[in-house]
Amino acid sequence: MKYSTILALAGLASASTPKKPLVNELKLQKDITLKGLMAGAQKLQDIAEANDDTRVFGGKGHNATVDYLYNTLKSLNYYNVKKQPFTELYSAGTASLKADGEDIAAAIMTYTPAGEASGPLVVAANLGCEASDFPAESKGKVVLVKRGECAFSAKSTNGKTAGASAVIVYNNVAGELSGTLGEPFGNFAPIVGISLESGEAILAKTKAGEVKVDLKVDATVENRVTFNVIAETKEGDHDNVLVVGGHSDSVAAGPGINDDGSGIIGILNVAKALTKYRVKNAVRFGFWSAEEFGLLGSYAYMKSINSSDTEIAKIRAYLNFDMIASPNYVYGIYDGDGDAFNLTGPAGSDAIEKDFEKFFKTKRLASVPSEFSGRSDYAAFIENGIPSGGLFTGAEQLKTEEEAKKFGGEAGVAYDINYHKAGDTIDNLNKEAFLVNTQAIANSVAKYAKSFKGIPQVNHLTRRRDADHAQIFKRTSAHTHAHGGPCGAVESFFFVDGLHADRTSKKRMRQHVMKGKNAGKTFHRPSRTAQVVRYHAMERIARPIGTQFFTFPFPVPVTKVASKAIHDFFTKTIDLIYPTQLGFDIEQYKLRWLGIMFVSKPAYNCSLALIQSSNETYLGAGYSCSNSLLCLSQTLDQLAKQLASSEALSDHTLSIVTALINHEQVAGHYVEAGAHVKGMKRIVDLRGGLENIQDGAVATKICRTDILFTLQQCGHPLFYRDRMDEIQKTLLSRGFTLQSAEGHKFRSFQPVIKQAFHDVSGVCNLFNKHIDKKPLDLVEFQEILISICYQLLEFRTLNDSRLIQDVDSAYHIGLIVFMMSLFWNNHQDWLAKPGLIAACIKEALQVENLEDKFVFWLLVLGGVSVSGEDDIEWMVMRLHDKAQKLGVVTWDDAHNYLLEFPWMNVIHDTSGEKLWNKMSRLRRVSESGSKSLIGQQHVEHHHV
Repeated sequence: MKYSTILALAGLASASTPKKPLVNELKLQKDITLKGLMAGAQKLQDIAEANDDTRVFGGKGHNATVDYLYNTLKSLNYYNVKKQPFTELYSAGTASLKADGEDIAAAIMTYTPAGEASGPLVVAANLGCEASDFPAESKGKVVLVKRGECAFSAKSTNGKTAGASAVIVYNNVAGELSGTLGEPFGNFAPIVGISLESGEAILAKTKAGEVKVDLKVDATVENRVTFNVIAETKEGDHDNVLVVGGHSDSVAAGPGINDDGSGIIGILNVAKALTKYRVKNAVRFGFWSAEEFGLLGSYAYMKSINSSDTEIAKIRAYLNFDMIASPNYVYGIYDGDGDAFNLTGPAGSDAIEKDFEKFFKTKRLASVPSEFSGRSDYAAFIENGIPSGGLFTGAEQLKTEEEAKKFGGEAGVAYDINYHKAGDTIDNLNKEAFLVNTQAIANSVAKYAKSFKGIPQVNHLTRRRDADHAQIFKRTSAHTHAHGGPCGAVESFFFVDGLHADRTSKKRMRQHVMKGKNAGKTFHRPSRTAQVVRYHAMERIARPIGTQFFTFPFPVPVTKVASKAIHDFFTKTIDLIYPTQLGFDIEQYKLRWLGIMFVSKPAYNCSLALIQSSNETYLGAGYSCSNSLLCLSQTLDQLAKQLASSEALSDHTLSIVTALINHEQVAGHYVEAGAHVKGMKRIVDLRGGLENIQDGAVATKICRTDILFTLQQCGHPLFYRDRMDEIQKTLLSRGFTLQSAEGHKFRSFQPVIKQAFHDVSGVCNLFNKHIDKKPLDLVEFQEILISICYQLLEFRTLNDSRLIQDVDSAYHIGLIVFMMSLFWNNHQDWLAKPGLIAACIKEALQVENLEDKFVFWLLVLGGVSVSGEDDIEWMVMRLHDKAQKLGVVTWDDAHNYLLEFPWMNVIHDTSGEKLWNKMSRLRRVSESGSKSLIGQQHVEHHHV
């Protein structure tokens, strides 16, 4: 056959296959039918019925669901389809509890071991946070404890240590209690949760006599292999991709035909209909596994791509559909612009929300905003800065009267009365909502398959690099599809469990403000009533206070005592906390800080307590302990109310919590600070992650608080924030670069240490050379410190380096101590745990084969970072020996050596030179044979 004939036949074949039309919103909607949707729902129902009425991840029912989705999509010959395997921990089980023969509703804690016990109930002495809380008769018995103060894992472990056969925890707020041990396979006793009402009823019975309990815990904890199903159109621009997703698994208790069978069948029907058309932008459908165990599938998927800038940037938008056919439905649209719940999605999420609103208006249907807090599979996409949106018809919360008027149905009844229950079958679906919502999906898919107009490109710098960390949080948190506002999201959450003004709490409040000359003393104070009366009788300043640089309207009248404290803090203390000697214009930030610190009455009280403690620490001002106590006690009372309001997850609340943490750090109360830190983490996670904190100042404050607490405790940070790329671009635009000082030659460092060393040295070199040009402002400088510290702490904790003791660890310790000096403006010895810095330096110096220059730098750094006379003495003696070995005679010689390492002249020179002079005196005395003067003239070299 001739070549021309082949071409002719090819042309004929092409002509016989007409080009598909470009996808159209109205046409794609019309292709969606209720018959097709119900057929898909019936398929899932059949799968569940054939597999113990569940499609829980890793089980036969879910595996059959995965196969159904994969085979259906593959058969369309329109998509590139793959199964993405991953392994996750599965934990499930049931509990049965009887007290004196009466059935009590009990829920197992995630990761609890199985067990069975019967016999007299024992009541713990306190909250079960210490092994000693469990009486001697706990051995072989079931022990009842109240929720509060410590993690459930601690109660379980302490019970096990005491020989208890099981632990029952009753709630400290109204309602049932479920929880998690955080990790599997610990030294745990079987543990279950019961409601406050049940717990108090049982407790009352024990006071009247012996209570016999029968408890059985059936639990399974195992690793399971499971699969996401990913299908992407073969055609379309694969650099501009729309991702549409929902979760394919159910809970163990039922078939999950609404949650989330409705979402995945809706998506699948849109995917089928789309095959009739061509697209300009590629469309990727994701069917996520293990959502019910903490969004695990979507996080596994995001982890697989978020190491790449380009892969993240290719995703232009994500649409999530989790429960779209609830029987007592509302038409909920995720609140992308944050107007309703003050929880804003990444840039572009507002446009997605408006497009859905427009669809429902066109249909002459009402819609309501749904909380956009990251509690479904869109969380992983939000954390990577990807514009997100979706639809939701409601779960276990109750429909309001107003919603019943808008949508019909029954007020005061759950949106889905079968949520997470065996009754979530095909009969549970509202067919009208099912059809309308799937048509809404089709409308948005068609729109974005043609154009992403109005949705900005993803900023790849916002991607979350620590996917494992986020994944672990989701696994250990109670999963909810809560429809309501922020208050609904935290009903079962107190950042300090059992936050009540009881006798113990008041005692702790008094202890918190015992500083300086009051430390260890008993503080006798008037009654609370008399104190409050006197407080309200104080003379008030009825106008805003401030300086020529700022005025600010405080939320409450300001007393003269408070006015002086605030004035001293903003004119004196703040210059000691922040490195103003670097030339930063602090005044421009004071008004912003005032807006954060004094935004509300509880924020005012907490910030004032922090200010008074800080002033006493830094200035020795001796502010009245009673004032600080009153502010702190009012803060705790008002904060408890705020956590139960619509402001529970707001920036205001976060500001109060960070101030509380800072107050405890200044006071040296690390256990209490740790409790508040956990609360801060919980609020941020309920907001959808750190990237959803839109106020940069608040986000920076959170990170700074996290890092300083982590450094104090030598632990793991809770967050991660890296803005180095951004800052470097900003510097380049101003004609600056981060370039290390010449002289130091890197040895075989780990890449993280090498990069951190380069970045820290570069920052120092920048300010040492260009201090007069102000290359960075204060916020940018803080972002650099945060980024470098997170890099170092992600590589190893301070404790890890102290234990490992290799060259990398020595440099790691040195860099962290140096970063402490920048964070605390060379006053780190005031806030670090006593002896921590000296111990770290001593352990780093035990590493073999360290370069003499590095040891020299480390000793000088240590000498200017500690205040204990004994610690200064041994460091000076070691420094003296090292200087002789290196032939360093003058401070100028020493300074040249130090500049080969991280060293910021305006911050460290004065203290460094005083330390050098102290060492020089030792050298002169040593050379003359006189008795050492070490310790006779202790110079406060670091208080400059």
